[in-house]
Amino acid sequence: MTSNTTSQETAWYYEGGGERRGPVSQEQIRVVAAGGGLSGSTLVWRSGWPDWRPINATELRHLVAPAPRATNAGAGDAGNTWHYEWGGQRLGPFTAAQMQGLIANGSLSRGTLVWRAGLDAWTPIESTELGEQLTRNTPPPLDGTRVNNNVVWLLALSPVLIGMLRYVVALMATGGNETRADQLMEQNAYWVLGPVISIALCYWDVSVLKKAGVNTQQLGQVWLVPVYLFKRAKALAQSPVYAWVWIGLFVLGLLAGV
Repeated sequence: MTSNTTSQETAWYYEGGGERRGPVSQEQIRVVAAGGGLSGSTLVWRSGWPDWRPINATELRHLVAPAPRATNAGAGDAGNTWHYEWGGQRLGPFTAAQMQGLIANGSLSRGTLVWRAGLDAWTPIESTELGEQLTRNTPPPLDGTRVNNNVVWLLALSPVLIGMLRYVVALMATGGNETRADQLMEQNAYWVLGPVISIALCYWDVSVLKKAGVNTQQLGQVWLVPVYLFKRAKALAQSPVYAWVWIGLFVLGLLAGV
């Protein structure tokens, strides 16, 4: 990633929404903090540190101090004040210039919901006047027809694949004794493999989508596999057939175990 900082300026990273953000300059940290995007407990890091530190334990702590807000802003200023959604929270207000800075450092991307006075509802950033700035800084996400679906199909077939893996583990644990392995399967042994593998596949698929430029915030909690699959299909304008395949195989697995 190309840094926006000069060679004399410290490059900072901060944690946001479970992701590492940066490198950014101290001024960009100030902009994000001014809009409520950072708090004293936000973790930051720079070169020379062995680990991440809360921002209020660093030289940046003065940036997260509450700043007074003007109360006499005119109606024209209100129309240029922006908010954006991040991790289920409303952050802001930001000026247009601050929003452009957040776009430039990668904090805002396609699919991020924003609002300002004059908009009827929260709107994807690319559908507002900020979209021009976004277009100059980031390529558009790949179309749903071009996104790699190999991992999501592994996830769709996982109820069967996990069952097969559990049986293999049972055979290994019993020294190849099929009768004993069958008994272990009837006792639902090694059930933990199911959620562990499913969640791992979800996170793997999320990483694939991020590389394709997809805004994965809208997909919600990945451990809710069927919900994730339906939201994924909607976000990519794909058929939710892989979601129905997962549900069908999961139900069949339950019926087979009755």
